[in-house]
Amino acid sequence: MKTSQGIHVDLICMANNQVPLGIETPETNFLRMPHGKFGVRIVTSRETEVTVHLGDKAVLSAKVEKGKALLTQSADGKAFEFTACGEQPVASSDETKAATTADANHGFVAVSVRFADETVVHGPQPKPDIAETICFQMNPPGSKHNACVASNLHRIIPPEGVSNSGCSCCR
Repeated sequence: MKTSQGIHVDLICMANNQVPLGIETPETNFLRMPHGKFGVRIVTSRETEVTVHLGDKAVLSAKVEKGKALLTQSADGKAFEFTACGEQPVASSDETKAATTADANHGFVAVSVRFADETVVHGPQPKPDIAETICFQMNPPGSKHNACVASNLHRIIPPEGVSNSGCSCCR
């Protein structure tokens, strides 16, 4: 998904290193994502501040340099993982306490991005950019994802080059 500032934000399935299939609506991007590890890919033309929320919890705030960046771990070093409701992420052998069901994120990811402030030596200072938030709802393949698509069919934003009539030749 591309923000109004031109920053591209995608979720990547780490099992196959691909962007999962999905639909975009005005509020949320519904993705058909298998359970497991995922990453947040940022493609930006300038240094960008990024905040990643899993569920209702901010797990990472970072600055990424110009170009491509793939964020795969929270601030405390845990991999981003999409788990089923009631499941626990796999605990590593060096962890002394078991993971709790509160660690399960149930697939909702919000990524806030904004260009980092720049200092201009000779000239007017640019106004700070407003952060834009892109929301993703990961759903496992099967009936849950299909139900989300069906219930949001009338709100789908067609990809660039595709008209509301369904194809580029029918404009």
